[in-house]
Amino acid sequence: MPNNFVRSNMTEANGWLYSGIGTDYSSSGSNIKFDTSGDWATLRIASTPSVVKYNLKGNGLSGAYVFQLSESADGVTFAPLLTITSGIGANNTLFQANLASSTRYIKWTYVTKATGNIGFGGVVIEAPTNTAPTVSNVEISGLPTTGAELAGSYDYADAENDVDASTFKWYTATDASGTNATPIVGATSQNYTLTNAELGKYIRFGVQAASATGTTPGVEVFSSWIGPVIAAGTPVLNAGLITAFADTCLNQTTASNSFTLMGSNLTANVTVGSLSGFAYSLIENGVYTSSLTITPVSESIDTVVYVQFTPTVAQSYNGTIVVSGGGAADLNVSVVAEGINTPVVVTTGASSNLTAFTATIAGSLVQGCSTVSAYGIEYSATENFANGTG
Repeated sequence: MPNNFVRSNMTEANGWLYSGIGTDYSSSGSNIKFDTSGDWATLRIASTPSVVKYNLKGNGLSGAYVFQLSESADGVTFAPLLTITSGIGANNTLFQANLASSTRYIKWTYVTKATGNIGFGGVVIEAPTNTAPTVSNVEISGLPTTGAELAGSYDYADAENDVDASTFKWYTATDASGTNATPIVGATSQNYTLTNAELGKYIRFGVQAASATGTTPGVEVFSSWIGPVIAAGTPVLNAGLITAFADTCLNQTTASNSFTLMGSNLTANVTVGSLSGFAYSLIENGVYTSSLTITPVSESIDTVVYVQFTPTVAQSYNGTIVVSGGGAADLNVSVVAEGINTPVVVTTGASSNLTAFTATIAGSLVQGCSTVSAYGIEYSATENFANGTG
């Protein structure tokens, strides 16, 4: 094989096995020649492939021929990928095929020879595209008081399962909109202990998605701002995020979503206020009510509030759950939900396999928010017949 016969953007190919092939019939290029039925060449590759590309050209090629590309994980059992019976011209013609991730052997076979020969070369093996990692659900747990330790959390994903190597930053701002956002010098761990320097400011946690190998870094993703930071000993409340509810049919109650609720130095009960369409419980499978009253223990709260959604009108129910009391500033928890009342959608499919005595007829339905009591297909010898007359 010529040295420049194959190139790869992945771990270098392991090498070739072949039978019956000859040198190229022209003096230029790096092609080899298939000139007899049954000639074959197999390339062993070392790592996960994505696409194979190669050139074929004919020399006096005429008549019926079959040239086949196949793949194998073990070099023993090959599955056909591409069978070529036409389209090979006198000049190089590019062919390509997608490869299975498990493929380690790629085989080209001149199955049936025609008049003339087939030149072969320019093989390129492409590796799968490696995508950058992502992070989501970036949140802060803990209370925004001086001396308190905040903990950042997030979910990491990487399509190629590259190991998480994300980095962290903590930021301050002068308001909840992030005005004058500034990284805190030296705050590069997943946890951060608030100091007097952050008093009166708002805090957020940032995660720069990164992986130990592969394409990196990804995009930096941030938590919501919490705050303002208050002095230790001051009553304070903090809540996590609640996942958006799926669109829900009228008068149907969803499974529960939830948010965490924390508080310290509280001087009285805390209330989770009512919001149309929503009900709350401190027990996931417990009794849900339109509002909750929570009594602090040793002036503190650390609990999960479960939320269910029951729409009665087809509309948006996006809103804010207000948590108040305990001597702390009110806390707003944003919630996203939609009530829907979609009808049944019926589609008549095309008829097929028509004979004098039989036919295949088709139809489908999407149930929507209604209950379907019965369904079927009407048919008639009359074209465009009225519903119910078939």
